[in-house]
Amino acid sequence: FADVGFDGAQRSAEAVGDLLVAESLVIGKFHRFTLADVELGELPVVSHMPTEPWSTDQVMQAVRDGGPQDGEGTVVLLHGNPETPVIWQPLLAELGRTDVVTPQLPGFGCPVPAGFGATKEEYVAWLVGVVEQIVAEHGPVDFVGHDWGGGIGMRAVALHPELFRTWACDVLGLFHPDYVWHDFAQIWQSPAGEEYFETQLATPAEERIALYEMIGIPRATGEQLVAVADEVMSASILALYRSAAQPAMKEW
Repeated sequence: FADVGFDGAQRSAEAVGDLLVAESLVIGKFHRFTLADVELGELPVVSHMPTEPWSTDQVMQAVRDGGPQDGEGTVVLLHGNPETPVIWQPLLAELGRTDVVTPQLPGFGCPVPAGFGATKEEYVAWLVGVVEQIVAEHGPVDFVGHDWGGGIGMRAVALHPELFRTWACDVLGLFHPDYVWHDFAQIWQSPAGEEYFETQLATPAEERIALYEMIGIPRATGEQLVAVADEVMSASILALYRSAAQPAMKEW
């Protein structure tokens, strides 16, 4: 790739979509940089997260107790679908920082706030609120988003670049104007979505855990994901994907 410029004060909300069309990992800083100069090993991530979901108060207490290390920003790791922050546990076990925040998408193994409709725009607004609390105490964050966590995060970056010091995302292809949703997404966006999740929840837990293992998710992680899969998560997934049915993503 050529040298990519990302000036948060100048780039518009379409900036993320313009950066890359490939669904691959990209690490961005709000300076000029060459991707060849960026090493994955230099990505600031951390090694502390709870085994159970945290409340907002607990998250902010962890930020206050830890704070940025070695002049870096506080790290925010945001999971995707159909996941919770437990997906970060194997990674975090290998790392050695204490200033990590792992927000949990509302409805994904936890309750949704009153009136929360689980649309893509509502998730972006929720994330911005979480990050604003961190930035108020410790300055711009280093953000890593996986799957929908990356899509939601990149929209937040485009709208509020002043909140982010660096970012990494593995789903930038979502922002290409010709992006076509995968087969499962198209089922969830259709009237068949409810039946799909009814069938999934009726499938024995062991079979669902085995499916996670087949795609490379550690068994211990898969067990935790299956344990929290419920009607609330199913409804949240349906609402999120339906709000993102094309041409809705082209607006981002």
